[in-house]
Amino acid sequence: MNSITLTGLLLCLFAISIAAGEWSFEGSVNFDSESGVSVSFSASFSYRRKRRSVKKQVFNVVIFIVNQKTGSRFRLNPCDYELYDQDDDLTITPKDFEIIFSHMDKTKQVLVEQLFRELDIDNDQKISLTEFEDRRAFVLSKKTCFIDV
Repeated sequence: MNSITLTGLLLCLFAISIAAGEWSFEGSVNFDSESGVSVSFSASFSYRRKRRSVKKQVFNVVIFIVNQKTGSRFRLNPCDYELYDQDDDLTITPKDFEIIFSHMDKTKQVLVEQLFRELDIDNDQKISLTEFEDRRAFVLSKKTCFIDV
């Protein structure tokens, strides 16, 4: 094998190792006065699959306001901070969440609590506007925010 072919082969193996795994090469050249020169070469390839990172919980939230008389409904934007701040104290509390999600099935209250925990970065039971804006893109799905924010 000439040196250009060998160099090309090594470059290909290097490119493959970056993309897929790890190569190791071993070689030796021995000279024996009786038998002459002996060359040995070995190559090995190992591949270890990367572990997938654990996905964080992403919520697809849909909120409607319903007119009790006509039954008509209007979709609200769940990515709007003011929607959650029911008492206008500039923070979102579990009490605010209870007001908004009070008509949900009790079995889904666990998801509501989980949503609150995901948005509450410092675990002080209050979601500030800064926390909400920082976490919104990671916690609420892209389908949730129907108005670009």
